[in-house]
Amino acid sequence: MIIKQFNGGSMANTYLIKENNKTFVRKIVENNNVKLGKDKLNEQRNWLLNINNLLPNIFPNILNYNNNGYDMEYIDNITLRDYIFKYNKINYKLIDNSIDYLIKINNLHKLKNIDKQYIKKEHVNKMFKRININNTYIQKLINYDYLIINNHKYKNIKLLLNENLDNFEPEYFNMSHGDYTFQNILTDGQNIRLIDPRGTEYNSLYYDVSKLLQSTEGKYDLLFDNNYKCIYKDNNINYQIFKYVNIFNDINNYIKLKFNSLLDNDWYKKSLFYEGSHFISMMPFRYKENLDITVLCYCIGIILLNKCLEDNNG
Repeated sequence: MIIKQFNGGSMANTYLIKENNKTFVRKIVENNNVKLGKDKLNEQRNWLLNINNLLPNIFPNILNYNNNGYDMEYIDNITLRDYIFKYNKINYKLIDNSIDYLIKINNLHKLKNIDKQYIKKEHVNKMFKRININNTYIQKLINYDYLIINNHKYKNIKLLLNENLDNFEPEYFNMSHGDYTFQNILTDGQNIRLIDPRGTEYNSLYYDVSKLLQSTEGKYDLLFDNNYKCIYKDNNINYQIFKYVNIFNDINNYIKLKFNSLLDNDWYKKSLFYEGSHFISMMPFRYKENLDITVLCYCIGIILLNKCLEDNNG
């Protein structure tokens, strides 16, 4: 019996199922023609089976699977984002555990980056592809040389991505979750569990770090239920996020201090680049919601890219 369907952006459907007095989660591609969706689910399933052998009790256990999908353990906890919203306070133990798990996962495997095309293929090309939205204002917006965002002047994307980006190439690729946001961290208030890995074997360590910053620094987790205002005309954009900003700023400062002691000196600059890339690459998915949040994600991405490139050139 299907209890409910979970929302998600993947090509698979995710359900909460109850059968024989057991409750579990089923991820399944129901259209037999969707090969890409099946391939992604198989990658994710194999990743979970591997990680559960290496680091038990962090991710849900796989119960059974076939070529169309898999069933896994149901963890009846709330997301770390919703925990913060509910109690309006920081639980530093949970933040520490989140950072600890991120480092443990990425330390499992390490592979030398010999291609040196990661930035171009995984970030620059994707950004230019994703901004190609069939909307008159968006096309006008991305073609300005400069944007005025909250009364500050920023280089726009084509000027930014003409700069030398070699310093953002990772030296190594690591075992990676791939979507390490507060919405994919579950908690009962004492411990955490992780869900929804991307399923690819290797990525940059900074990629997972940037996803954590996406929640805390970029404030992506706060862009919901009209918790923002975005007003724009030509290349002038003003936006505001209303609730939870101060507490997320405090969490972000704490996370940055922790990573300063754990990672190399360039971790923040590189993570900022990936974080900015995430926001811009999310545009077509948010465009399905409305134009305001699409413009807002683009502007946050532009601010982050300007910041990391200033640090890079400074």
